[in-house]
Amino acid sequence: MHTNKNISDFKIAEKYLRNLCDKYGDQFVDLPVVFGDHPVALEGKRIYVGNPKNLAHAIYNIISVYIINFNALHSTCFSCCEISNMIITASSVLKKLFYDRMTNETAEDALVTKLYANKLLWIYVKDLIAPIFECKVSNIKIIKVNDPDVDVSTYLTSCEAEEATGGKIKEDIILENIGLENEIVRYAFVLVSVIKSLNLSPHIVMSKIRQDFKDEFLGLAQLYFKDVDAAKYFMLTILQLLDLNTQGFEGVTIKSAQSGAQSMGTQAYPPMQMWNLPLIEALLEPVRGPDIQLHDELEKKLRSFWDDVEQIKQTRYGKGDAVPFNVLLQLKSKDLKTDTTRTLQSLLSSARVW
Repeated sequence: MHTNKNISDFKIAEKYLRNLCDKYGDQFVDLPVVFGDHPVALEGKRIYVGNPKNLAHAIYNIISVYIINFNALHSTCFSCCEISNMIITASSVLKKLFYDRMTNETAEDALVTKLYANKLLWIYVKDLIAPIFECKVSNIKIIKVNDPDVDVSTYLTSCEAEEATGGKIKEDIILENIGLENEIVRYAFVLVSVIKSLNLSPHIVMSKIRQDFKDEFLGLAQLYFKDVDAAKYFMLTILQLLDLNTQGFEGVTIKSAQSGAQSMGTQAYPPMQMWNLPLIEALLEPVRGPDIQLHDELEKKLRSFWDDVEQIKQTRYGKGDAVPFNVLLQLKSKDLKTDTTRTLQSLLSSARVW
């Protein structure tokens, strides 16, 4: 389904990058996204994402290419180290977002269902949204796909569906990408699409529910997910997606799969955890790995030292002989030259870590 795409056609990528641009006072640039046999890169103001394996891979490619080329797209300039950390952060967020709460739902090919097959969303439409807004209940067709160039959920009118499927489907449909295995997040996106299919504004609907029917909404979600914090996280995700007020959902915790569907642990989800970059960076800082730039610099010095050792070994000593220890010390002392005009106290002060 390789039609013309922009970053804004992938809401998670758009949301993440908009937040990143806002953080540094820059204007988000909605670039075209191109799939196909082309190296992953930015060329001619187009983001080429290659042939990603799934939606998570596609979104990661979009975000990483944008970040790598941030200096070229915006006035803000980042060092290589900062860009590397930003990409690591994005990768961590996407991993949590896509795979933290696994489901057994998989499909090699498209699977056609109806809205009523999703018990939670069907009840929301039939027993909550339709009575409040006095709209007709529509048992819209939902097509489950596992396609890297289809967003988490997309509502297509009959005309759009006919064009996208080459005339095979001529009715309103919703595409649900089960490549996002986190059921809570995926259902949040699908519910927004369902509301659009009812000719209603998701912002108006969720604002009304947030204000007057919050308990009813959370109660249904709690019955389905069998966890009060999972229900809160479900509503939080929808509010985040629509840029609505998330007050009252601070410190949401949720059970998430750590290793298989049966192994469950408890993990805190901070407010706006999906897209709150400063908070995510602060949480990741204590467990961040070594700086690759520092590693490369040290590796270069180490390689140079052993090259000198090997050269001396070949010129002064036999092939099987070892280089004397005092010679190694003399070589190493080249890196340890000190300024004789400075006192011992001043030399030591620069090396202290306390």
